[in-house]
Amino acid sequence: MKRKTGPVVLLDLDGTLHDSSGFWVAASKNAIEAMVASGLKARPAEAFRRLEEIYSRNPNSSRHYNDLSASFGCGEDPKIISAGVKAFHETKPKKLKPYPDAVRFLGFLEKNRIPFYLVTDGLEIKQWDKLHHLGLARFFGAKTVFCTGAKIRRHEEVPHEKNAAFYRMVLDKVGADASDVVVVGDKEKADIAPPKSLGAVTVKVLRGKYAGEKTAADHAVRSFREVERVINAMVEGKRIG
Repeated sequence: MKRKTGPVVLLDLDGTLHDSSGFWVAASKNAIEAMVASGLKARPAEAFRRLEEIYSRNPNSSRHYNDLSASFGCGEDPKIISAGVKAFHETKPKKLKPYPDAVRFLGFLEKNRIPFYLVTDGLEIKQWDKLHHLGLARFFGAKTVFCTGAKIRRHEEVPHEKNAAFYRMVLDKVGADASDVVVVGDKEKADIAPPKSLGAVTVKVLRGKYAGEKTAADHAVRSFREVERVINAMVEGKRIG
């Protein structure tokens, strides 16, 4: 049986709390320049297009640069691959930044004691690494971050994509009814459609790569101030939208 909790907020990470697409492009271009300087036989623009193709097939793979090197006839050259990895990680302190109003929003939730959780598509270590670089790790703990494919207990895994089963599992873990939950994200397929099908209030953030996507979200916003309005209305017992 679910316990009545009042508003509970589920937040996406990539594209919602920070400009993940903008960061990936900048870091990947730096990585490719380093790989070419280390012997990758490709023009940077051509290598970038190839990397986009490789990444789209499996974003959570750890072999993107291995596959890129091999695709240009260089095999899995460790010198080339490690140069790319190094350059990618060196871009993080310069380019991996949270949206300023996202930080303020997390503070708003914390100050008002509104329960909030991170629901993110990615490997746990990678997503926590992002949180640390973004300066957002202080807002979360091991029990408030849910990653696709992460093991909760031995022999128990969560779904490998943000589908209805994933959100149903999260709701069960946090002890909330869907009608008391606000889900905030930027991607229709992963952040809006699945939780909406369960009865949650959905908020699409119109930023970044998916800003122009057609949405069935209850609310489409351009700032976290607008998300606060939705939450404040729920606190007052008025479900708006």
